[in-house]
Amino acid sequence: TFGGWEGAKVVVESLESGERRVVVENAADARFVPTGHLLFVRFATLMAIPFDPDTLTVAGGPVALIDGIAQQLNSGNTDQDTGAAHFTTSESGTLMYLPGGTIADPRRGLAWYDHQGRIDSLPVEPMAYFVPKVSPDGRRIAFMTQGGTRDIWIYWIYEIERGITTRLTVDQDAAWPVWSPDSRRLAFAAAPTGFRNIYVMNADGTGERAQLTSKEGYYQAPTSWSPDGDDLVFVEEGGSSDDRSNAYDIWTVSVTDAGDPRAILRDRYNKQDPTISHDGRWLAYASNESGQEEVYVRPYGREGPRVQISADGGSEPAWAPDDRRLYYVRPAGDGPRRMMVVEVTGGDTLTPGVAKTLFELPPGFGSGHPGRGYDLSPDGTRFLSTMALTDEAPATPPATDFKVILNWFEELTERVPVP
Repeated sequence: TFGGWEGAKVVVESLESGERRVVVENAADARFVPTGHLLFVRFATLMAIPFDPDTLTVAGGPVALIDGIAQQLNSGNTDQDTGAAHFTTSESGTLMYLPGGTIADPRRGLAWYDHQGRIDSLPVEPMAYFVPKVSPDGRRIAFMTQGGTRDIWIYWIYEIERGITTRLTVDQDAAWPVWSPDSRRLAFAAAPTGFRNIYVMNADGTGERAQLTSKEGYYQAPTSWSPDGDDLVFVEEGGSSDDRSNAYDIWTVSVTDAGDPRAILRDRYNKQDPTISHDGRWLAYASNESGQEEVYVRPYGREGPRVQISADGGSEPAWAPDDRRLYYVRPAGDGPRRMMVVEVTGGDTLTPGVAKTLFELPPGFGSGHPGRGYDLSPDGTRFLSTMALTDEAPATPPATDFKVILNWFEELTERVPVP
């Protein structure tokens, strides 16, 4: 669920009537066993509760049995955070499971990278930093941290001059911060009702947040403000009704006037990281229409042809302050990921130059979809991103041994009696 795995539920559904009933809250990967129990996992702990398959009801409360079972949470990719747990039982009562728990939170730093790739780390505590964004006035950094289930996102503000970090929101699903041009507001995605929509709030945390979209069943994330601060560009994951459940489209919505969002680009291809140029004339984005992600530019707010910028793969475009250069990330292929730059000239049409490598991206340099995982300083001289902490041991040691418990059903029925 978008609200976090603590909101997951075990549900039974009638194959005849389609009626659904919630059986257990805060639970994942349930299995019914012959002893009359429902087994499930709650944040890497194996739980059991008596369950009557005739009445489809449970009795009493769940009992914790085994801690630290490997569970697919906190992977860094929401498509892979399935909640699946590594345990199984046989009809004769044998239990087999893989220890390991959930994947530990990543421990990263924040750093500036110059155009030669030299690193200047910021004096911040190691945290699960993700998609840091510097304010246009250059004074603050907004970033997300990812909690133990990877669905719990929290906003923070880091004041660069004072070196102070302040928690901005208590939402359990506030994601993808984007600064307004005047540095006074933040756009973000949140899912307080279970569907991730677009919101705007004051960057100092005061006042009420404004909800700009209210579409159900779609994943939305803001990526760029218009230079005048009136509009927001965002991406929306297409619905499954037209077999486009994995394709992101590009939309815009007004911040100042009530109204429905307007589609900018909708097709069967996946589009990511849309970013408006500082003069408001161009929109850069990544699309996989060629079979791999490449960076394109098209006019913003007017008709005109799109121009391909990258040639050997590219994503996460960022405009230089004068809009005369476009940066993007070239993915790993015949070598490591690279930060690329292309000189561009504007006018009625956009003319790109030849892409050049600035530097190879070191381990820990962040990436993010559907929004850019790094940021450019207001003067265009540095990149802000996450950094790897090489002095720390791997957060999650690999699991190497399965555990087997014979005649485990006897222990189960003793610890969790069935009425």
